Amino acid sequence: MLYPVVRIIYRGACLSLHISMAVFICIFFPLLYGREWYKKNKGKKLIQWWSKRATEILGISVRQNGRQNNKTSLYVANHISFLDIIVLASLFPVTFLSKSTIRYWPVFGFIAYGFGVIFIRRNNKRVLHSTTHSITTALEQKRSLVLFPEATTTTGKTVDKFHSSLFQAAINAEKQVQPVALRYQSNGQFDDTVSYSGKDNFLMVLMSVLAKEKTEVEVSVCEVICSININRKELSRKSYHLISQKLDLAS
Repeated sequence: MLYPVVRIIYRGACLSLHISMAVFICIFFPLLYGREWYKKNKGKKLIQWWSKRATEILGISVRQNGRQNNKTSLYVANHISFLDIIVLASLFPVTFLSKSTIRYWPVFGFIAYGFGVIFIRRNNKRVLHSTTHSITTALEQKRSLVLFPEATTTTGKTVDKFHSSLFQAAINAEKQVQPVALRYQSNGQFDDTVSYSGKDNFLMVLMSVLAKEKTEVEVSVCEVICSININRKELSRKSYHLISQKLDLAS
């Protein structure tokens, strides 16, 4: 039991310093490079570096399958853990879509806002049009975005129904959709210890990750889907099928 405790203390200290660095970046980089510094190539590379370093501190081993996509895209992925964000940000120069409540989280909300996260209110149909417009505008500005269309997290053994409404932004902007399948493993076996849902305690899941010797995640890049001459429901259905197929969950 001693070694997991030592790992928690050591990694926890390193992670705290790394989070402090993110706060520093969010305070001073807007002063040096402008409010929207994260849209610039230098900003994208810095966020990608910070995320990659975070995976190393947490002991996350990332394996990517599939060719890197260099075009502006709406990335869609199955959602298992808060680690998904760090993992995807370490691989791709992307901006995330997040539920609006995250904006008010202590520290993490400040970092998310500073890193250019677009906050959305999924369950409010009255603001759906403006949300879709904001996402469309970001895509037209050549910002690749990440959407978790399940709108919740799972253990990874299943893929929940995809909500299709925000896929409309890719159609409006005429940008392709890039499905990505995430699978966490431990010694080649399915690992659900990193999964996080609203019923789980964030700190307990984080402690579990910090204590583990290594967390393995497989990121499978699926074939891209053209958003021209297709409706949002079909776009959602195709994305769901490709991700489920990669995870061997397709019926």
